[in-house]
Amino acid sequence: MSNSYRRIFKSTALIGATQVINILLGIVRTKVLAVLPGLSGMGIAGMYQSATGQIGTPAGCGIGSAWVRQIAEAVGMGEGSLSRLAAAMSGILASVIWTKAEMGI
Repeated sequence: MSNSYRRIFKSTALIGATQVINILLGIVRTKVLAVLPGLSGMGIAGMYQSATGQIGTPAGCGIGSAWVRQIAEAVGMGEGSLSRLAAAMSGILASVIWTKAEMGI
């Protein structure tokens, strides 16, 4: 197996393993909420998750997908562009954080 296929396999395995862990933790969290506080706890948790999802999606400003695209482009261009990208992205992150702080998000 070539080096690129090995890297792809490792990355896929890592992402898959983290998804399995997230699913298991979600099951445990739901079970604890169902047993300890009961139905009212499940309802409150559902409302909380809905509210955080509705607030978090617009507040994210698409940063995650933009970073993935920019990092992939920089890796394709070479090592020097990756360090320039890191400096640019840290500046963008700082400006987004300040903008969100000003807006109260």
